[in-house]
Amino acid sequence: MSKFGNLKAVIWDMDGVIVDSGPIHFDSWHNTLEQYSLFVSEADLRRMFGMTSPEVIKILFGNEVTEKFVAQLCEEKELLFREAIQENAQYIPGVEYWLNEFKQSGIKQAIASSGSQENIDAVLDTLSTRFYLDAVVSGKDMPSKPDPHVFIEAAKQLGVEPKNCLVIEDAIAGVAGAKSAGMKCLALTTTNHAEELENADLILKNLESLSEPILTTLFL
Repeated sequence: MSKFGNLKAVIWDMDGVIVDSGPIHFDSWHNTLEQYSLFVSEADLRRMFGMTSPEVIKILFGNEVTEKFVAQLCEEKELLFREAIQENAQYIPGVEYWLNEFKQSGIKQAIASSGSQENIDAVLDTLSTRFYLDAVVSGKDMPSKPDPHVFIEAAKQLGVEPKNCLVIEDAIAGVAGAKSAGMKCLALTTTNHAEELENADLILKNLESLSEPILTTLFL
């Protein structure tokens, strides 16, 4: 048993958890969709936060769109995102402390993000986060959250049973996916209100509010 009870691995979402990239994603979506004469409110985009970009596009334009169109629009949006995030990436308060704390405590760590590998690389390289991680999983070509596939794959790569994993999320779809995977979920109110994340095991404003006793109670 670790210092955090039966916790053996932490699986981090990236956008809105490691880095406050929500506003950059929203701006990238707005600027891209403008070229196609489509306006989507921030509230609507927030509800889709955590889903893969192809899934978002199919929701916005309909499932009848071609794969070529989806790929083109994804690339336009993601290019805008990567250019902006490399200039603006900063850890969300408390994240760097807990990355180091888990590393020092022998807890395995992974990124499980719906973002493309290129987006993940842009953030991790800008913040020098790879030192803390044992696995990095992109869910871009997997079933989109709330499907649990990306979390299950991360646990598999870490060699840890789902019941011994903590997922840190901010998205409604991400919380649902974590619970469906049979994992504990800590939700941050970075992107959504607490009442929208009520299915999580623990809800916090940010990781500065997390303590060893609070975390341990989830894994007794």
